[in-house]
Amino acid sequence: MKKQGFTLVELLAVIVIIAVVALITIPMILNVIEEARKNSYKESARGYVDAIEKRIVKEQLKNTNTDYTGEYSIREETITKTSETATLIPILDTISLQLKIKGTLPDRGNVVIDKKGVTSGKFYYGDYLVTLNGEKYNVEIVTNGSTDSSDLKDRIDQLEENIVDLNNQLKEEQDKGKTVLLRFSGSQALTCNSTGNHFTNMTVNRISDNSNHIFTVSNGIITIKKAGYYHLSAFAYLINGTNWRNVGITINGSGSSITSQTIPTGTGNPCISSSTDVYLNANSTVNIVYWCSSSNTMQYATLSATYLHS
Repeated sequence: MKKQGFTLVELLAVIVIIAVVALITIPMILNVIEEARKNSYKESARGYVDAIEKRIVKEQLKNTNTDYTGEYSIREETITKTSETATLIPILDTISLQLKIKGTLPDRGNVVIDKKGVTSGKFYYGDYLVTLNGEKYNVEIVTNGSTDSSDLKDRIDQLEENIVDLNNQLKEEQDKGKTVLLRFSGSQALTCNSTGNHFTNMTVNRISDNSNHIFTVSNGIITIKKAGYYHLSAFAYLINGTNWRNVGITINGSGSSITSQTIPTGTGNPCISSSTDVYLNANSTVNIVYWCSSSNTMQYATLSATYLHS
């Protein structure tokens, strides 16, 4: 007896039925798999939060003085908090905790902790992001970090601004106390009259360290490069004269000194000095000047400028 097989039409009908069933069931299966994966990451985030809170309780039993509140960054099994301490020179205080946890670890993220525990957080598992707000966990798919990228960019921009601010504050602290000192040496018979005179024929030596961004020197004159408050000081040692003499400091070549000291006639003290604190704009010039009666000879003089603060 001859056996008959399926006809072509029958085979096509079966294939169509299988395709329709697959078209209906495959998305359902994929959705089940996807939901299972999301629930797995959600439970991993719950376990991660539980591990954080248990670790903090354990640390607080050993040291009650440490403040664990704040925002922490996540890197696998490690969470780290960085905060700025308000001191003259800002210092970054870092708290880092290693967690013991079973399950999938997040690649990165952050959590916020208060005295009650973890209140919010973001946990990245590959292309999945689990967010915690209060006690509610949500899961969403991210593609190459596109979700929340604006928030990440804002954080990076803020961090860069904080770094610039800290660098500026550190440079300011390093600049405080920087001093330039000019030494005028040799012997110069002083030409005296009622106007400001300069030590033009004396040798000038500059003594300072790494301060060209604050002040420069040329021909015995200090030029201020950084605006701020300065302490200015002038000193002179004279011989062969007991008549009155005066030493002072001028700003921007003005005719009269901003500060001066006069040794009156008949005084035998050959030393004379003058100093002041003053705010100076950038490109201001500072010079030492003198007035005197006849028969005075300059042996030694100094002019200094010390940066105090902005």
